[in-house]
Amino acid sequence: MRFATEYAFAGSSVVERLSAAWPVLSKSLRNVQDRWNGRDTVSAEAWQTYLEVSPSVIAKSPAHASAFDLQAYALKRLAGLRQEGDADPTEEALSSLTTVLTKFVCDNGPTPQLGATASGSVEIQWLAAGTLVSALFDESGEVNLYSTDSNDDVLFDVDVPDGNDVEEELVRLLSGTLSEMGNRVVKRPASWF
Repeated sequence: MRFATEYAFAGSSVVERLSAAWPVLSKSLRNVQDRWNGRDTVSAEAWQTYLEVSPSVIAKSPAHASAFDLQAYALKRLAGLRQEGDADPTEEALSSLTTVLTKFVCDNGPTPQLGATASGSVEIQWLAAGTLVSALFDESGEVNLYSTDSNDDVLFDVDVPDGNDVEEELVRLLSGTLSEMGNRVVKRPASWF
């Protein structure tokens, strides 16, 4: 499509690119709306384009969430768990948790769900369309990274000792899994943030 090539700015967010393209898009969208109101048949492709490119739809989408917002949500949940006395993770566990949140939470990814473990530490779980990713933090700072797909096949199950970098292959697999899961997020709960 014309706008996709004319208004693709490297490094710009989707909303910025769409806002810049809005003058061209609004005319096209008015045509779609006119055809719709006139009860003309609007092609599925035209309607899908409208839904995909309208800045108001993108900016207000219940599934849209920046990595920053997702990380902030996780940290608020952690603060709540600590305040309620449900979790009291060690400094090592907190350091590992911060590393995982910073390294793997991505724009429009699945919402990280934090919970307390029986030992007082914390676990992050991401779940979307049957795929589960879990990061379980031990008091020593060790992290167990675990994932299953919608068929319950284990994608990975790796223990990473405190202070050790995650192997590059696992980084790609974990990042790719979370990114793909984010593509399947349709809506977030009203209270998610």
